[in-house]
Amino acid sequence: MRFKITGDHRKVLEKQKFIEFEDVFSLDQIDEASSHVDQVLTQRSRGLIDTQSPPELFQVGHDLWRDDKTLQDLVCNRGLAQLAAQLFEQKTLYLAFDQALRTTRRCGFPSLAPTTLQRKSCIQPLTGAVLIRLSGESHPSSMLPKKRENVVLLSPDLLVPWEMFFQEPDQSFLLIAYASAKALYVLEKNDPHVHLLKKMGYVFGDRLNSEHHPVLYT
Repeated sequence: MRFKITGDHRKVLEKQKFIEFEDVFSLDQIDEASSHVDQVLTQRSRGLIDTQSPPELFQVGHDLWRDDKTLQDLVCNRGLAQLAAQLFEQKTLYLAFDQALRTTRRCGFPSLAPTTLQRKSCIQPLTGAVLIRLSGESHPSSMLPKKRENVVLLSPDLLVPWEMFFQEPDQSFLLIAYASAKALYVLEKNDPHVHLLKKMGYVFGDRLNSEHHPVLYT
């Protein structure tokens, strides 16, 4: 994938805090990714996805790339990282995390209050994120990809109404977040996964380790 980032793109991002790029992926790529997301969610939840609530799937849907080669190739896609690095004007880009946003026949996540992307992460500062629609119909919100081949890049200070991802049944999104070389692991109480990095040997105040958070662009 190759996109030429212009000043107009950055003006849109500055004004809206998000911008959509069309036809970044093929439908075959999206279908494959959607299938593998569900496979990992099934393995981690140790049960059928349809029996799980959105909060339960959200809890097990963090950093899916660590358990699946196909998702690793997607999440660590260097062309996608290059697009993000150029748009956000970053010389170096680390993978911060990925997060599945999934509903089944059960939908709704009322306890998930609107926050910025940055306030949802214990890795700070984030550079931005890419949002991919894996399944489900288009949504009237312009913040979501209009079709599955598209991606939306989000600014870290965009106020995200998180519940919008969980209002309709049988929807699946994948969020890929990036961080700069200056990013630190901090205590962020709004991040439900705040203590997961301790299992990798991190302590609060540490910079990202490329072994656990690969450099995707430099």
